[in-house]
Amino acid sequence: ITRTLNRIGVEDKEHILEIGAGTGVYTVWAAKRIRSSARLHAIDLQKEMIAELNGRLEKHNISNVEPRVEDCAKMSYKDGLFDLVYMIKTYGEIKDKKRAVREISRIMRPGGILSITEYLPDPHYYLKTEIKNMVERHGFYLREEYGSIYEYTLNFKKI
Repeated sequence: ITRTLNRIGVEDKEHILEIGAGTGVYTVWAAKRIRSSARLHAIDLQKEMIAELNGRLEKHNISNVEPRVEDCAKMSYKDGLFDLVYMIKTYGEIKDKKRAVREISRIMRPGGILSITEYLPDPHYYLKTEIKNMVERHGFYLREEYGSIYEYTLNFKKI
């Protein structure tokens, strides 16, 4: 968890979105690392996951996270809000990847970072080249790449 969050770089951002937060394993760790003035928004498609996330946040006394049920292909956030959007083991589960990447681009400010992390043996694992091809067609360029074929993080900057 620490290595992944180090690669993503949550500490120096103000408006952060985690896509596919699930029960909040990474969310709790990220929330403890961000600045006191920063906000971490955490979304998941499943309301049961968000309910578990809320319980975990309460248990850890974390108040700088705003969880909600959202579809990343059609989000209610305003244009240009986020300076960091990240997803961990989520990309492969997104049904309409093209629409999701366009929507992520819409809600990000210019210069913002989109970070995608994948691990094997996740059954929804995607190869780096497939992700790069999709994301770079939608106004991002690869800024940093960490890891190996078994586990990696790709950080894209919005043009």
